[in-house]
Amino acid sequence: VKPDWERLEVLGPVDAKEWKLEIPGLEPELSAEMWTLPGGEQMLELSTKVRQPEADAMAAALDAALEERGLDTSGVQETKTRAALRAFAELR
Repeated sequence: VKPDWERLEVLGPVDAKEWKLEIPGLEPELSAEMWTLPGGEQMLELSTKVRQPEADAMAAALDAALEERGLDTSGVQETKTRAALRAFAELR
């Protein structure tokens, strides 16, 4: 498939901030990324890198650590990119 470059539209910008942080009792360090979308909606992503065999245990440990701190992770999950594209499409 060849894109029609004449129809390409630039979207953005998205205000993004990134931090590295540590939660006591949880290894390794976490990355936090906050995106502010058009209209003011904010999305926070917390991530870390572990080897595949450790992924499920790390996800459970991270959920538990966040829950202990009063953060609810049970909401609908959506990628930042999809949410940003949706927000920009709503502006058109």
